[in-house]
Amino acid sequence: MRNSKFSIKNLLRHKLGNLYVETKNKKIETERLARNYNEKKGRKKREDYTSVLAGIL
Repeated sequence: MRNSKFSIKNLLRHKLGNLYVETKNKKIETERLARNYNEKKGRKKREDYTSVLAGIL
């Protein structure tokens, strides 16, 4: 099968690439949620968000 569009390697690369983008988007989304949560609670913006992230997750 010479058609690179359907090769196993490209298929895997495509799937893994999508997975990476999805997890990255998820991470960005949770960070945004944590930031909003902190701002609503009146906390400082520079505060570490990991404790809030742990609370959400």
